[in-house]
Amino acid sequence: MVHMESRLQRRPCKVVSTTRNPHIVSALGDEHVLYHEPQLLDIETSWKLLQKTAFPDEIVMSVDLEQLGKKMLEHCKGLPLAVVVLGGVLANKRTADDWKNVLDNIRSYFGADDNSVYDVLGMSYYDLPVHLKPCFLHLGIFPEDFEMPVDRLYRMWMVERIVPVDRKTLGGKSSEEVAEGYLNELVERRMVQAAKVTSQGKVRACRLHDLIRDVSMAIGREENFVSVIDHIHGQSDEEPAPTLDNERLHRLSLYVGQDVKSSLSYSLSRNAPNLRSLLFFQVHETEKKSSNKFIEDICSEHKLLRVLELEGLNIKGDLPRKVGNLIYLRYLNLSGTHATSLPSSISNLMCLETLDLRVSCVVIKLPNLLWKLKRLRHLYLPRQYEIKNDEMLRLDGLNLLETLKGVDIDKVELKGLLGLRKLRKLSANCFSNKKNMLLDMVSFLNSPKIKHLSLSISGSLFNQDHMILSKCQSLQKLDIVDEITAQLQPEMFPKSLVNLGFVSTKLSQDSMPILEHRLPLLEKMRLIGPDCVNLRHMICSAAGFPELTDLVIRDLPSLVEWRMEQGAMPKLRSLEIFQTGIKKLPDALPKDINITCNPCVPGIERFGTCPYFKNALSAGRDPFSDD
Repeated sequence: MVHMESRLQRRPCKVVSTTRNPHIVSALGDEHVLYHEPQLLDIETSWKLLQKTAFPDEIVMSVDLEQLGKKMLEHCKGLPLAVVVLGGVLANKRTADDWKNVLDNIRSYFGADDNSVYDVLGMSYYDLPVHLKPCFLHLGIFPEDFEMPVDRLYRMWMVERIVPVDRKTLGGKSSEEVAEGYLNELVERRMVQAAKVTSQGKVRACRLHDLIRDVSMAIGREENFVSVIDHIHGQSDEEPAPTLDNERLHRLSLYVGQDVKSSLSYSLSRNAPNLRSLLFFQVHETEKKSSNKFIEDICSEHKLLRVLELEGLNIKGDLPRKVGNLIYLRYLNLSGTHATSLPSSISNLMCLETLDLRVSCVVIKLPNLLWKLKRLRHLYLPRQYEIKNDEMLRLDGLNLLETLKGVDIDKVELKGLLGLRKLRKLSANCFSNKKNMLLDMVSFLNSPKIKHLSLSISGSLFNQDHMILSKCQSLQKLDIVDEITAQLQPEMFPKSLVNLGFVSTKLSQDSMPILEHRLPLLEKMRLIGPDCVNLRHMICSAAGFPELTDLVIRDLPSLVEWRMEQGAMPKLRSLEIFQTGIKKLPDALPKDINITCNPCVPGIERFGTCPYFKNALSAGRDPFSDD
C-alpha cells in the first residue's frame, strides 16, 4: 500500500481495495482514487433482510414480532452483517416472548457503552448452545480472512476434545460427522461463512467475517480460551503485544513474520505450565535462517503440549530428536516445512492422533516406526518419501486409522494396508506395472467402509485392465499418468468421480463426449500433455458436465478447435489454458468465469480476467501476437 500511488502513476491499471482502516485510504492519495463507501441500511430495508434471514419460508409476520424486530434492529445501526447475525439468532425463535427475551438481553453482555453492533454480534455467541461455544471461540485462532479447510478444522476440534471422540457420546456417528454438524449449525446461524461449498452443498472451507472474528477473539481472551499474538498487524512499536498470563495460558496462536524465534520469546516465557496448544501461522515470507533450534527449545520447555501446528515454518534437514519429548502430543503438523528426515524418537508419541508430514522438500526419509503409534487416526504422508534401510512401510497395528493420504502402494506392506479395518479415507499412488498388486486391493477399495477414495495410477495399469476401477464406487478423485493405449469407454469410470486428471496420457481421441454424461458429479478436470498428436478437436455438447467448475487444458499444441454447445458446463467458474493450439474460445462459455490463458486465445477479451492479456495491453503489445 505504501507504494500504491507511484505504481498507479507508472503503469495504467485498476486496483480494487477493501479496508476498514481509514489510514490505508488516506495513504492511497486522492488523484487516482475513486472512493465508494457502502451506505448503511435504513430500518425498512433492515427489516426485510431480517425477515428473509430468520424466516425465509414465511411471508406474513405478526405486528408484535415486527415491532420487537425493529427495536432490535436499532442496535444493528444499518450494518447488514449485524442484521444477518441477528436473523440467525431469531431463526429458531417463533413467539413474541422469545423475541422480547432476545431484545431484553441484547445489551446485557457488553455493558451500557455505545457499542450496539458488537452487542448484537456478542449476543449471538451467548445464544449458542453449549457445544457450539468452544467451536466458535476456536475459530478465532486463525488469521484474518484465513480460509480454513474443514477437514483440518475437524481434526483440531477432535484432538482438543471440542468434538467428542468417545463412542458412547457420539450416538452412532463418527467424530467427523459430529464436527460437520457443529460447523453447519454455525453456518446456519450466520456466525461462520462458508468459503467453499461442493456441488452437493457440503462446506469445504470456512472463514469468519472480520467483525465476528473480533468478537470471537475478545470473548476468547476474556474466558481464557485462547491468546492470539499478531506480530505482523497492529502490534508493533506503536502497539506492543499484550502481556500474557502464563500461569493461565492454555492455547497460544502466533502470527509471525521473518523472525519466528524473537516473536515467541517476546510473547512467552518458559514458565507456562498449562500451555497445551501452540500454533504458528507464517503470514510473511519464511525467514532464511533455520527454525530447528527454536523448535528444539519448544520440545524441551513445553513437554505437556497436545497440539503443535508448525505449517510453513522454516524447519530444515533433520527434525530435532527432542520432538520425542512431547509424549502427550495428539496433533503434529509439519506440512510446508523443509524437514528431510524424521527421527526415530517420533515413535515415543504414543498419544498422537493426527500426523501431517506433507513437507515441501523433494524427498523425506521416514523411520519404519509409524506402526507403533497405536492411537493414530489421521496420517498424511509426503508426496515422495523413502523408508530408512529401504524397507516396506509398516502400517500393521494402526487399528484406529481412519484417514491415510499419500501412501505409495509400491512401498507399503500390503498386508498391513489391507488390515486397516476402520479406514474411511484413502489416497494412494500406484505407478508400477504390478497389476496383481492393484487387483489384490480391488475388493478392499470397494469396501463400503471407505467413503472417500483418491488414486493416482499408471496408464500402463489402465491398459492391462481398463475396467479395473469401474466398480470403485467410493472413487472420487483419479489421476491417470502416462500413456493410455486403450480406447476410452464410459464404463471405465465410476459415476462417483468428482475430480479427474489425464496427465501425459497421449490421448488419441476427444474424451469429452465419452465423459460428459457419464460423470454427473464431476467438478474438476485436467487435460495435461505432452502433445496428443491425434487430438485436434474437442467438442462439448449441451448439458454436458453439469457440475464442472474447474477445467485445466495444458501442453496440447495439436488441439486447435474447441467447440461448445449452449448449456454445456453451466457451472464452470475457472478455466486455465496453457500452451495449446486453440484458435478461438467457444462463444458458449459461461459469462462469469475466471479465465487464464497463455498464449492468449481470441475471445479472451470478452472476460477481462486473464493477467497475460492485461499485461500485453498495458505494455502496448498485441496479446495475440506470437512475439
